[in-house]
Amino acid sequence: MYIVLYFYSGTNLYNNFKIPNVRLVRLFTNRMKKEERISKLLEMKVLNPNDPFPTYALALEYMNVDSLDDALRYLLEVKINFPDYLPCYYQLGTLYEKMLKPVDAVNTYREGISVEEIQRDAKTLNELQQALLVLED
Repeated sequence: MYIVLYFYSGTNLYNNFKIPNVRLVRLFTNRMKKEERISKLLEMKVLNPNDPFPTYALALEYMNVDSLDDALRYLLEVKINFPDYLPCYYQLGTLYEKMLKPVDAVNTYREGISVEEIQRDAKTLNELQQALLVLED
C-alpha cells in the first residue's frame, strides 16, 4: 500500500503524526495488519478532513476485506463531499458491480465520465469508458 506515500509526500502529514518518513513507509506496507492500516487511515481522516484520500483509502481497505457496506459508505462520502475526486467513480462503479447493482454501476461510470470531461483526465476517462463498455455489452 505504498500509494499513500505518493499522495502525501510534500505535505505536513509527517508532522501531524510526528514520525519520520522512513517509519511512514513501514507503516503502510502490506505487512501491516489491515486493522492497523484502517486505524491509521481513520486517524488521517480526522487530521485532514479536507483531503479525500484517507476516506477513499478506507473504502479500498474495506473492499479488500469484502466489507462492502463499509466500502460503499466511504466511497459515497467521498463522492458527496469531493465530487471532483475522479478515482472514486471507478472504484464506486466496481463496488456496485460486486454488489450486483449494474444499473448503479453504469450510472456511476457515466457520472464519472461527465466529471472527467471537465477535468480532461485521459487516463481516468479511458478506465471509466472501458468499464462502461463491459457492462453495456
